[in-house]
Amino acid sequence: MANWGVSMGQNYTEHTPENPGKFLGVMVPTDFYTNGKIPLALNTPSNRKPTAWSNDGTGPSDTYNVVASYIYESDATVQGYVYLFAFYNGQPVALVTGQRDANNDGTMVFKPTANPDVAAAFKQIASGKGIPAKFANASQQKIEANTSVTEDLALKVYWNAKKAEDASFDPTNIDSLYFKNVSNKHVYDMDDVSAVFPNNTYMVGQSKAGLYDVAFQLIGNNKAKVYYILGSMVTQGNDESKKMINDTINEEMSNPKEIEISNVDSGTLEVLKDKLHAYDEYKLKLQE
Repeated sequence: MANWGVSMGQNYTEHTPENPGKFLGVMVPTDFYTNGKIPLALNTPSNRKPTAWSNDGTGPSDTYNVVASYIYESDATVQGYVYLFAFYNGQPVALVTGQRDANNDGTMVFKPTANPDVAAAFKQIASGKGIPAKFANASQQKIEANTSVTEDLALKVYWNAKKAEDASFDPTNIDSLYFKNVSNKHVYDMDDVSAVFPNNTYMVGQSKAGLYDVAFQLIGNNKAKVYYILGSMVTQGNDESKKMINDTINEEMSNPKEIEISNVDSGTLEVLKDKLHAYDEYKLKLQE
C-alpha cells in the first residue's frame, strides 16, 4: 500500500487494533466492528455486515474478517479514504470508503474497491504469490546523508518534522515559508547567541511569530536530524535575557530529534510550495 500510494500521490498509514488511526474522528479499524461506534455497511447505509479483526484471515462465516487497514487523508483537501483488507467466507476482498458525512443508519458505507491494482494485488498476496512486481520495490527514494537537498526534499522534511511535533498541524498554521542553507551560521543573526549550526544543515521556516522553524541534517536511510528553533527570540539588552536565550538555544541544539522522512501527498506538497513562493514574492516586493 505504501508503494501503490506513492503512485497515486497519496500517503497511506497502516493501523491495527493495537495501533488504531483516526479518520474524521472515527477510530480505524475498531469503530467499524459489528458493535463499534460506526459499524461497517456494504454498498448502502442500511446493509450492515458483521465485521471483526483477524490475524490470519480466518473467522466466523458471513463476516468480514479484517487483516489490515490503511488511512489516507489529505491535509490540503477534503479528500480521504480508508481501505480494509478482509476475508469473507474465505475469499479476499479489498473494501474502501471515502464517506465524510453521517447517515441516518449510523454506519460507514464501504464498497469493494474499483481500483484494479489494489484488488489484484490483495488477491495475489492472499493466494501466497507475494506482492505484484510493479509494487514490490520501494518507490520512495532512499535518502542518504549526501543527497542534494532540493526544495521538494526540504519541504518534505519540514512537513514530517512539524507533524512529528504536532499531529494536528496543517497548512492553515503557515503564513509563508523560506528555505535556506544555514551551515556553519549562527542560529540567530544576533551577537548575543553563540550557538552555530553544523555543516550540511538547512532550515525551512515561517514568518508567523511564535511558531517554530525547522533546521535539519540528512543522516541517511530516509532519516533527518531535526532542530526545532523558536521563530522569534528578542533580547531585552540585559545579561539575564541574553543568558536565557543562550540557554534555550543551546538546549535545543544539544537535543535534536530524529525523524523518518516519509512521502508527503502531492496536494500538501503543492500547498507548501505555494507558501514558499509567497515568501519569495514578498521579498521581491520589499526590494522594489
